[in-house]
Amino acid sequence: MFGLGNLLFGKKVTVNTQLGTFKARVRNNSSKEIIWTGEIEFTTQNSELILMLLGNAKGPFQSQLETAQSILKDEESIKIQIVELLSGIPSDMKKIQDLKITDFRLKYIGFFQDDGITHELSYESEDGGYFGAVFKGQAIKDLLI
Repeated sequence: MFGLGNLLFGKKVTVNTQLGTFKARVRNNSSKEIIWTGEIEFTTQNSELILMLLGNAKGPFQSQLETAQSILKDEESIKIQIVELLSGIPSDMKKIQDLKITDFRLKYIGFFQDDGITHELSYESEDGGYFGAVFKGQAIKDLLI
């Protein structure tokens, strides 16, 4: 039965990268893109960060790792971009206008494909609030509220 599970779902594989440890299920001789997941300690927030990055059978793509690293490195400038986008929200969305970015911490970096690779950043607060941001081309392009 063990062999059948590996055949159907792939073998559990763990790879260590410069960003941390990632896991995925990889089928033998798979040439398809694979989603790799990892959890790292995000030291500036003193919390865990979940990552879902695109890769192949060897691990997350280097470009995915580099983008995630740049997001972590430029966290403060990303928050400034988010605040700028929040300032442009219509006044009838008062709840969103009152959002204080300092109450939120980055919890998740994931990817999705549209017309290229885009990353979704998810933020959450201690009181259960959350919102997302679309990161593409080294900038925040939209908020997901």
